[in-house]
Amino acid sequence: MNHKPTAAELLDSTVVLTATEVATILRLTFHKGRKAGEPNRLLVLDLVDRGLLAPIDPAQPVHRWRFSTASIKRYRPQVERTCHPQPRTEPAMKRRLALTAALLLGSLTHTGNADAAGGRCKNYEPLLQAFAPKRGWDVNRMSRTMFRESRCTPHVRSRTQDTGLLQINDVNLTYLSRKMGFPVTIDALRDPAINVQAAALLCTFWRNAGRSCYQPWAL
Repeated sequence: MNHKPTAAELLDSTVVLTATEVATILRLTFHKGRKAGEPNRLLVLDLVDRGLLAPIDPAQPVHRWRFSTASIKRYRPQVERTCHPQPRTEPAMKRRLALTAALLLGSLTHTGNADAAGGRCKNYEPLLQAFAPKRGWDVNRMSRTMFRESRCTPHVRSRTQDTGLLQINDVNLTYLSRKMGFPVTIDALRDPAINVQAAALLCTFWRNAGRSCYQPWAL
């Protein structure tokens, strides 16, 4: 019998996770039928749709989405508090899961900036809300800044050594690594959740220095 890795083994052995592996870690399983008890990756994609999780590169087809272990570790408690032990069954949820199934079958595609409208990155506004600095920030303003900086593209890298959704500059890597408690690298900043958290730390840094939260993105 093949050994199925536990949540702890997955978190300790890899830096990139599939949706099925994330489902194993978060205990998101089928509750009925022959797959009862097995990881249900559709519920992971539902969490993405609800803004609770974010893939490393949303521009990839959904069946190729991967999630960083670091980000899963950081907001695992929030997700587990939010998830219900039984899947929702209202019509909206059924429609969402049907759409997700269609995406997984390759009949549709999903892009990182599909929800970019009016110069905003609406798909990432839940992350901006969830990881806002302690004194807050204007989510609409940050969403527009994100659109201006990266066109809602998490993996973008500029010629001036800026990375990700909010174009975090390399000069901040040492500071961010110290504050976040793990190595913040260029690749790490391509993770939407880590990028937004890094932006929040920079906002707080500049506020504490008597400047504007939005100083890093001032034109």
